[in-house]
Amino acid sequence: MKKITVEDYTPLWAHGFQDLSEAYHKQLKGNFKVVHIGGTAIPGMASRPIIDIDIVVDHPGQVIELVSQLTFLGYLNFEDFNQNNVAILKRSIHEVPLLKEHHSKWVDHHLNVCTKDSLLHKSHLIVKEFFLANGKEVKVFSQLKHALAHKYPKDFETYQKEKYLYFEEILRNSYLDASQVVLLSKIPYL
Repeated sequence: MKKITVEDYTPLWAHGFQDLSEAYHKQLKGNFKVVHIGGTAIPGMASRPIIDIDIVVDHPGQVIELVSQLTFLGYLNFEDFNQNNVAILKRSIHEVPLLKEHHSKWVDHHLNVCTKDSLLHKSHLIVKEFFLANGKEVKVFSQLKHALAHKYPKDFETYQKEKYLYFEEILRNSYLDASQVVLLSKIPYL
């Protein structure tokens, strides 16, 4: 396994997201919204240098349709979560999304396609809004991520579990119920 790397915030993450968002809007058909989520979406937050993205649609049928389109761009359907309300995708190679006009590596990223009312997307927004409103917590969580990466440099599963304990407190203080918070703990990379 690769070493877990946590880097200080850089505006390059926002630019990488913007490039990907433009590519999705240019290549995909249908009504959807592209949302930058995760640590790289929070100014000032240290993070693993991987852009997290939700492509958000209204209905489960649209999730299936977009996943089909994304497979033509080189994505693999890694995992269905919550009865087709969410698809978690992986890239087959670093050049994904495959576009004729783009022949180099894209910024590392994770991609989810989900309905706007999916538990995954709701949790992403809860966490993002929490950090955008609490600058002091951005520093606390950044320090925690650096410490966890140092403590578990090659143990991604333990790194994620311990990081989730922090999210869990935020989610428990939101409108989500306890069973939803437990279900979210099973997602590969919240």
